[in-house]
Amino acid sequence: AYLWLTHRARARQLDQAYQALQNASEKLIKSEKMASLGSLVAGIAHEMNTPIGNSLTVATALRDRSKQFSLAIQEGTLKKSLLNDFLDSLDEATGLLENNTRRAAQLVGNFKQVAVDQSSERRRSFDLKQAVDETLWTLEPAMKHTRHTLHVDIPEGIQCDNYPGAIGQILTNLVSNSLQHGFEHQPAGHITIHARCEQGIVH
Repeated sequence: AYLWLTHRARARQLDQAYQALQNASEKLIKSEKMASLGSLVAGIAHEMNTPIGNSLTVATALRDRSKQFSLAIQEGTLKKSLLNDFLDSLDEATGLLENNTRRAAQLVGNFKQVAVDQSSERRRSFDLKQAVDETLWTLEPAMKHTRHTLHVDIPEGIQCDNYPGAIGQILTNLVSNSLQHGFEHQPAGHITIHARCEQGIVH
């Protein structure tokens, strides 16, 4: 009876240890996901600086030109040349604002999709090339100030029903490890990502 109780106690201890290990593993996975999302947020914030800064500069310049134009009307000194200059400036400014706000919207859209995929274990249908491009877009800030290059050789139209967040995390880890360790002492490295679908299996 004593041996049976001892074995039972040990079994209970092993079960508790296993549960504790499982909980620790889940917390580690969550913390890794949060760290990945933190890096993603830093990247999007860095990338958003450019279109937002450009838009602010254009808006400020446009406001100054508008004040000059308004003053010329009030003082009765408006000439055809000034009107044409103002209209040209207006056309250029609105074009720049449109391009920069479109870029910002694209950045936010990509960020939202990648963030949702990486923070959840949601299975969904997706185009492989689009999912890879969205993931690699989040790594642009890390690549931008290096001479390393990255080439994607994936045809469009490969439809997958899987977990894009997991695929994105694997790609992020592989590229990050290549930059930090593989290319550590190389002036210029090159990464190529190939994918092919053969008989319903993606390689």
